[in-house]
Amino acid sequence: MVIPKGNDKTISVKKLEMERALRRVSVFSREKTNAVHFNFSAGQLSFYAQSPEFGEAEDQIAAVYEGEKISTGFNSRYVLEALSVIENDEIQIEMKDPLSPVMLKDPGDKKYLCVVMPMRI
Repeated sequence: MVIPKGNDKTISVKKLEMERALRRVSVFSREKTNAVHFNFSAGQLSFYAQSPEFGEAEDQIAAVYEGEKISTGFNSRYVLEALSVIENDEIQIEMKDPLSPVMLKDPGDKKYLCVVMPMRI
């Protein structure tokens, strides 16, 4: 029941690029929530975080995605933990809309699936 059904949007990105960009941006996220904005658009995935104490940061990576623009937020620690166990160079992100759970998949390991809940930022 936890695994979402009907995720019709698939985004493919390089794991290492995503991990590095997310680490850079998450330094500027609020300490309690580790909130980072994820913006999915045609051909790219961008990250944005801000904190009154530290300032703000934005980064972007190339992505294989042709759908509509989607903006959502995640706890960066949860996403980084999910990425840390993926062994493939590429990952797939499957989503339905900004408020629905997202699935992170390893295309090289059909048994691996991680569900991450978005947060309202």
